[in-house]
Amino acid sequence: MEHIAINSFDELQSIQSGKLYKLECDIDCHNNKLSKLCSDFSGLIDGNGFIIKNLIIYESELFTDGQPISMFYTMKRSVVKNLRIENLKIEIPKSVYVPDVAALCTKASDTLFENVYVEAEAIGVEKLPLVYDSNNCEYVNVEVSKNMIFIKYN
Repeated sequence: MEHIAINSFDELQSIQSGKLYKLECDIDCHNNKLSKLCSDFSGLIDGNGFIIKNLIIYESELFTDGQPISMFYTMKRSVVKNLRIENLKIEIPKSVYVPDVAALCTKASDTLFENVYVEAEAIGVEKLPLVYDSNNCEYVNVEVSKNMIFIKYN
């Protein structure tokens, strides 16, 4: 199966499950807000050594009534490799209920994360997890910024 090239913020937000993706350049999102996500991703994301930077994830129609907030809601039987994410900001809605918040995904199962670095922050979250809940995942050469942790629940 052929890889689908990602060269821009628009292509990044059009990721769909069941496909193979490869970054072909650094992507500066210029603080654009990502609201349209692939909620249940299964596939490959190869950062190809490139960087996604200056991205904001915010509450949208996908994140109502305390729904989890992250780049992907779930990842199943996936691979994320050779990827750097820098200056990721997560905007958490001000409400009584604080949702599950993670940088990359809320729930991951049977997924390999290899050669991944994430620098992210979410105001109101003391230690932002890369993955909120992880089941049968492998983490090889994964680094997160000092205000982050790999997994909240395992």
